[in-house]
Amino acid sequence: MAAPFRLQIDEDQVMTLEKQFREMIQFWRSAEVTKFHTDMAAAALRLITAWKELDQAMELSLKSLDETFEEGVVLGTLGWTFPISATLSECKKLLKLSTDIRSADDAFSCYYTKNDGIRLKALEHKLLESRNLQRWKPSLEEAILNLHDGRHRSCIALLLPLVEGVTAINFSAPQIQKKTERDRFFRDKLAAVRPGSVSKFVWRSYKGFAEVLFQQIDFDGPLSKPPLLNRHYLLHGRGISEGNLSDCLRLLQALDTIIADCLPNASELLKLLDHVRDAVESGGRVLTRTPLRCFVCGEGKYAELDPSTQDFFSFGFRNQEITGGNKFKLLRCSNCGHAQLFMFRDGVTPAAWAKGGSK
Repeated sequence: MAAPFRLQIDEDQVMTLEKQFREMIQFWRSAEVTKFHTDMAAAALRLITAWKELDQAMELSLKSLDETFEEGVVLGTLGWTFPISATLSECKKLLKLSTDIRSADDAFSCYYTKNDGIRLKALEHKLLESRNLQRWKPSLEEAILNLHDGRHRSCIALLLPLVEGVTAINFSAPQIQKKTERDRFFRDKLAAVRPGSVSKFVWRSYKGFAEVLFQQIDFDGPLSKPPLLNRHYLLHGRGISEGNLSDCLRLLQALDTIIADCLPNASELLKLLDHVRDAVESGGRVLTRTPLRCFVCGEGKYAELDPSTQDFFSFGFRNQEITGGNKFKLLRCSNCGHAQLFMFRDGVTPAAWAKGGSK
């Protein structure tokens, strides 16, 4: 009886496979592959080195940030609040120049007036547009007009009660000019923020400023003019201000410290600063209305795709303005095309976007 099948080795097929294996061996032993492995190892080493350098740079940057905030506390005793709107490098320069009252006044006056007063104009615009200053806007507008016309004493006369009133109303401290009330207010504020936070540094800076501005004066004894702007001395008619530019600027900057544009109050600004600092420490990014730089190429910036366009549909999503339910935010890099996808479940804005002020 014949076998149902035959067992046989196909020599031609074996030789073909052997040839292919040997060609593969030759390829993996070739100088080209060896060079590729060497280059890949070198690239990996460079990436590891760069990552370590980035980690060290971030650590030094955060340390520098802490040192800057710590030094900023001293500004209060020199009659200036912490410059909220300044960049870190600008803060460091201002602090380095501010060694006493005179040098601090000169440093901040130069900061706000150089380059045709671009920073002063930005500060004025920010304060005038702040929703938390709308009830005082006519007085603020008149103060700024007096400043531009060189009527510094008139500017100070308008800004001084304004700073006191905004502080009293915004922080529920109606007797902030009294030392006992002021001590209680700052004790509670400083106790409520965590040690080492940005909030604590800024509050300490403002405390120093308030102590100088509201320093008690003995009207029964020999009266001498305070070295810095003093609320009691001026509003009780014991004398007049120097009428200089720096006193106008210090009061405008104090308002900027108390009130932050697009935020309910200054305490919310301090929370946001802490949020930014925590994000930097963890290697994350704060989501804001400002376009984010691309995570991949590092050159382009992300722009949101319009949900009603074909570009949006090409990702497989329907027109969410019509369908409702879950919403999607698509960001595309302007340089390399890299896309980032975010889902808003049931149309609710996630916490991170809400914190950053984005829709």
